[in-house]
Amino acid sequence: MMNILLLDTEETKEQLELLINIFKMDWVVFSPRHIKEADAVYSSNKIDFLIVNFIIEENKIFLDQVIKENPKQKTITIGDVLACSNQYGCKSCIENLNRKRIIQPIDMRELYDTINNFDNSKCKYYLNFDNVIALLPKIIKRYNFCTYDSENRIIQCNDSHLYYLFELSELLAKNNIGYELVENQIVIK
Repeated sequence: MMNILLLDTEETKEQLELLINIFKMDWVVFSPRHIKEADAVYSSNKIDFLIVNFIIEENKIFLDQVIKENPKQKTITIGDVLACSNQYGCKSCIENLNRKRIIQPIDMRELYDTINNFDNSKCKYYLNFDNVIALLPKIIKRYNFCTYDSENRIIQCNDSHLYYLFELSELLAKNNIGYELVENQIVIK
C-alpha cells in the first residue's frame, strides 16, 4: 500500500482516485482541508508521496517544513507557473531533493508515470523553464479554445476567445520570444 498526501484541488484528488480505480492501484490518498490537518496526517502516517501545489503560500510553508525534516521525502510539486519549485533552482533540486515537477493542467498519464517511475526517472522539467518554446504544447492545454502548431510555430485561438492571445503574447514577451500577432493567431519567430 502506498500513502499519498495531496495538497491541491479537489480536481487533482479526483484524478488520483480515477487512476486508483482504473489501474487497481493500492494507493491511499489523504487530502486534508488545511495545513493543521496536513501536519497531523504527515506526523501520524508513513507518507510515500507528497504531492503539493507549491504556488499556494501555506502549502509552500508546509513543503519547506517537511523538506527540512526529511529532504529525501518523495515529492511531486505542481503549479501553473513556469518556474522551478526550489528557490535555488533546478540543479540544487536534483542534487539535494527527491522531487519531480508537474505543470498544470495535470495530465493524468504524466501524473501516473511520475508516481510509478519516480525512482527510475529524471524530472521531466529539469532546466526546461528557460525554454518556454519547448513547454508551449503543455502551456496551450490551459487554454481550452487555443491550439499550437509546433511545426509552424503558430498559436491560434477561436474568434470568441482572442483575449487568450494577449495573455500568451505577454508570456512570450516576458520570455524574450519574438512573435507577431496576425488576426486570430500568434506567429512565433
